[in-house]
Amino acid sequence: MDENQPSTPEHGIRISEAVILALAPALAYYFTHSYERGYCESFGLPASLIHVELSTVLFVTGALFGLVYTVFLVINVMVSFLKLEGPHMNHPLIIFVINNWMMFVVATMLLFVYKFNKTGWFLFFTVVSFVFWMEFIPALIFRKRAPTLGERLNIFSEQVRQSAKLFGIIGARYGKNIVLLLILTYTINYIAISMGRSEAENKTSYLYSDVNDNLYVSRIYGDKAFLFSIDNASNTPKKDFVILNINQYPRIKFTLKHIGKLNFK
Repeated sequence: MDENQPSTPEHGIRISEAVILALAPALAYYFTHSYERGYCESFGLPASLIHVELSTVLFVTGALFGLVYTVFLVINVMVSFLKLEGPHMNHPLIIFVINNWMMFVVATMLLFVYKFNKTGWFLFFTVVSFVFWMEFIPALIFRKRAPTLGERLNIFSEQVRQSAKLFGIIGARYGKNIVLLLILTYTINYIAISMGRSEAENKTSYLYSDVNDNLYVSRIYGDKAFLFSIDNASNTPKKDFVILNINQYPRIKFTLKHIGKLNFK
């Protein structure tokens, strides 16, 4: 071996607890901004207007932890009723779920995020159908790859993993922990965006001020309130908005009004 050739650590870069603690505030802010972006996009507000406050960071971080804990608790209860040993573990459906457990967890999280409404079920079946067409259908068709369906599922599952060459290169150079961090960051970020969109879809009450008639508050950042109007024919929020400087109205009065769920296109 050439002594001048730089050596690569055998296990790549090790992510220590100190690194995780240093990244935690930045990731919390990042996920909170994504949450707000998902909400604001529903009302046509650009991301450049978002102002993230500490209270929002604490709320979103707590909601994300609560969501992850709830989903894993439900899955744990379901798994506890199953015996993880025995001939039934060789069933193709069991093998399919085990090979793609992370995708099923994400799909289940989306159901909880959207409170089991039509959007949540649509995203759930979209994720499951994607994995189904990527692995299960090829395993059913290409019977020459292996004698049993379960063995073919394992083969195609491994091929799908190997097809992600970029992650393979990163993992080989920097270690699997870096790849895991990237995947988790992307996944949680998407969940945070979905949580913001879900808040908009499921919200039924909005503030409105005595300054402008028929204008409702979508968000308040600092001393600025962002107001929107509603198309009464379709119950759809209009994408044009008004910025109200609260400091200019020291005696402004906000009232909470129940208008029902809006129809977001």
